[in-house]
Amino acid sequence: MTTCDLHDRGSGTLRGGMWLRMLAVVPFVLLLNSSRVALVTYIEPDGSGTRIITAEASAYHQDDLPRWINDVKAGRSWDMTFRNESGDIIEMQRNFRSQALNKLGHDTKLSIKDFAQNPLSLYTTHEWEEQIEFRYVDDQLQPMGARAMQKQLIYRVVMPGRVESAFVQPSVGNSVRQEDNTAVFTLDAGQQSHIVRVSSRELRWPHLILVAYILVYIAFRILNLTVYTVRNRPRKI
Repeated sequence: MTTCDLHDRGSGTLRGGMWLRMLAVVPFVLLLNSSRVALVTYIEPDGSGTRIITAEASAYHQDDLPRWINDVKAGRSWDMTFRNESGDIIEMQRNFRSQALNKLGHDTKLSIKDFAQNPLSLYTTHEWEEQIEFRYVDDQLQPMGARAMQKQLIYRVVMPGRVESAFVQPSVGNSVRQEDNTAVFTLDAGQQSHIVRVSSRELRWPHLILVAYILVYIAFRILNLTVYTVRNRPRKI
């Protein structure tokens, strides 16, 4: 799953050459007026996945928050809506699930190499690339304001296997760390566009078990043949 948290430091099935491309666009007004924003992306082994957007803000914005959340573009329209109020804080969440991520859009790449593409490898690899953009009303003043307020978006990409590498562009002002099957990106909201890349791999346990069974069977047959040969060897008189 991918989780994006906003912090104020001042206060589908794809194989081989098939690609998914999708663009996530977050309106800056949502980041500016929320104490926390989380964008979540689950990438399943078969290429299906789930997106979740969560925002927490003052109850003062309760009428605007649903519209701001709905304006987040993550590949398709949002489905389920959840709402929770605690005192003067309101939290809203929306999500959608897709069985075929390759039908969602055109600005993210997902590549899966499994047994069919690389039968000699012990691993299945997943490679994910996504462009994250902030949508400003004023392309000059709002980025400056974001940098002045030190606004950041924490973007977590959870892969089907252990993360082997993770990169973000531009690197200046941004950072990334790896946590098992998760890549955590810290994105500067003062820069409009970011590209994140993650690759992971996981052992092909079913294939390993099958290979181990075949090897044990072959060893057993060789042992039986050896015993039979020894027992039936002509003895010298």
